[in-house]
Amino acid sequence: MRHPALTEPGKCIGQTEGILHPDWLTRLPATKPLLPDPLPAIYSSPAPRCLVVAGFLGRSQVNADDRLHELDYGAWEGKAWHDLPPDEIEDWMVDMEDTAPHGGETGSSLLDRAVSFFEDLLEKNENALVIADAGWIRALLALLLGTNLDHAFRLDIDFLSLTHIVCKEDMITLSYINRTAL
Repeated sequence: MRHPALTEPGKCIGQTEGILHPDWLTRLPATKPLLPDPLPAIYSSPAPRCLVVAGFLGRSQVNADDRLHELDYGAWEGKAWHDLPPDEIEDWMVDMEDTAPHGGETGSSLLDRAVSFFEDLLEKNENALVIADAGWIRALLALLLGTNLDHAFRLDIDFLSLTHIVCKEDMITLSYINRTAL
């Protein structure tokens, strides 16, 4: 599940925090019927924008995991995308896996974190609700779809959307991507 929308769209928000858009208080209850009942174990990025969802769902026991953080955009953090030099954005988009935005993190590092978390979850063999950012979700989808991050970053991951992954024995399938209530 992706976190709620922030009040400042168009900004490069990775590991910095933004202010939640007030509509999340009406959108999340509409999403609740799409969630499994009873709720499984909840894992969340330690970002407040993700943790607030777990709290709203009534869970006091949340497993915050640093591996679920969004990509670190380095010097780009908090800046409007349209204010960034177009040639730097283009260089990054051509090679997300090996390019780190000005002191930030490479896509390969994000992918490594997603793989590490997912492998640990598979080893535990438990159902889980994971609350994270779009970049992390796309990294996991790149792994599962056997593609690179450049392609996975073309996937639209809406705020408060659900992506459902089913793991049975040696088979991993995507039931749906980007399901929303509204």
